[in-house]
Amino acid sequence: LRVARTVADLEGSAEVARRHVAEALQFRGG
Repeated sequence: LRVARTVADLEGSAEVARRHVAEALQFRGG
């Protein structure tokens, strides 16, 4: 349970990071 939960948290963080990166690129391009 602990490992699975950590993996899920990491995956969630990765998704958020991708969104932040995409937003940052949009601000730079815009």
